[in-house]
Amino acid sequence: MLNLLTRKMGLQMIKHIYFFLLIVFINVFRLGLGLYLNIPEVALILIFIYASATNRVYGSIMGVTIGLIKDIMIGRAIGIYAITYLLPVYLVGYLMEHKFVSSNRLNMFLVFALGSGLFEMIFWLLNELTFMTEVSILSIFKWQQIINMIIQSVIGVLLYPRLRKIVKKGGYLFKY
Repeated sequence: MLNLLTRKMGLQMIKHIYFFLLIVFINVFRLGLGLYLNIPEVALILIFIYASATNRVYGSIMGVTIGLIKDIMIGRAIGIYAITYLLPVYLVGYLMEHKFVSSNRLNMFLVFALGSGLFEMIFWLLNELTFMTEVSILSIFKWQQIINMIIQSVIGVLLYPRLRKIVKKGGYLFKY
């Protein structure tokens, strides 16, 4: 009985590690193409889904870890992306704990859009305080950023039911 329990816990841990590595790979891919294309922040949506499927604390830990890895990859200042991922992920995880949000796709879309907008605002604020960029806050909400927030929210709503099964206990992405 104990062997079966430890084996299930090991499989669950492997799923979390695979999900973590998927997010890291998406970040590396996005950073590689980020100079040439304006790609939505899909890793943020995956962390939102992780926080929604587990809870806000695990999602925040995942967000801080992914943020630190992204800070190390970019190399400007350590902690900018960690804090930028932490606050919106915690908020989305908190809001998704309520049944009325996670059961309705429109509410889920609005929560993901709120989280994406908060991500952009915190990123702007931290960059402004750290590097004195003198970029107006109105430049955050250009049409391009609003379209990215909508795309991110649509991606989140479409991927949530499928990826939630990976993170939840006993779920699989594909049936065998």
